[in-house]
Amino acid sequence: MAEKVINTRSGKVWLTEDGIIRQNVVPHTDFTLQDAQETIAAAVKLSEGKPYPMLVDLTGLKSITKEARNYFGKEVTSHNLSAVGLLFTSAVTQVLGNFFLRFNRPEIPVKLFNSETQVIRWLKEFLS
Repeated sequence: MAEKVINTRSGKVWLTEDGIIRQNVVPHTDFTLQDAQETIAAAVKLSEGKPYPMLVDLTGLKSITKEARNYFGKEVTSHNLSAVGLLFTSAVTQVLGNFFLRFNRPEIPVKLFNSETQVIRWLKEFLS
C-alpha cells in the first residue's frame, strides 16, 4: 500500500504503509475547530470506511481551542478510528494532551506517549 497524504492548514495527515493514520502538526500551530474538522475529514477520507489507529504528533502544537478539543472528543469515536496515540515532546504538549484526556474522554482508547517507537507499538495492537 502506497502512502496517501492530505495536507491541511495545520499540518498533514496520511495513511502509512503499516496501516496507521498519522498527523503531524505544523510548528507553532494554534489549533482551531476548523483544524479539527479538517483533520477528522482527512482521516475519514484516508480510512475509506475501515477502522484504523491514529498517531497524532503534537510536537508543533502551540495551543488548541476548547471547541477543537470537544470536537475531537466526540468525533474520533464516530469516524472509524480504533485508537489514538498522542505523541508529545515537550511539557507544553504533554499538558495539552493530559488536559484533552481529562476533560474530553473519547470512547475509544487514547493514550499519551513521549516515544514514537512506543506509540507505534501500542497502535499496532489496534490494527484489524
